[in-house]
Amino acid sequence: MTENIDNQIKQIDEIIPPDRVLKTLNGENVKVPLITLGKELKILRKFFEILKSGGYKDATGENQSIDTILLNALCNNDGNKLILDMFALIVGKPPDWLIENVDITSMAECLLPFFVTRVKALTKVMASITDMGMDTLN
Repeated sequence: MTENIDNQIKQIDEIIPPDRVLKTLNGENVKVPLITLGKELKILRKFFEILKSGGYKDATGENQSIDTILLNALCNNDGNKLILDMFALIVGKPPDWLIENVDITSMAECLLPFFVTRVKALTKVMASITDMGMDTLN
């Protein structure tokens, strides 16, 4: 029984990322604040706006691959501004400060774990829901 609880605790620890630190161009370490639910929703809204700026169309239109959409978003001013805005929300610093103090590598090191953690969590939740549904049918 204890092993099962310990396993559940470990899974929660994997979903909730450890404290993140952003290294600035001058070597300063800035602690990235925890993401509240309200902030998370604002960040996801920016992410959907990024997809839209990259050419994503709804189910009634002809959709492009996610690679093409993200590449298009990275290559236009609207997409770049939205990515910077999303990064600013995550870090808790104004976009102008980020432009002057952070390089693209540090930005990627901050953004990628954020999204990987969310995708992992969503995948686990969806698997649990599917498993519960199958148990109910059997």
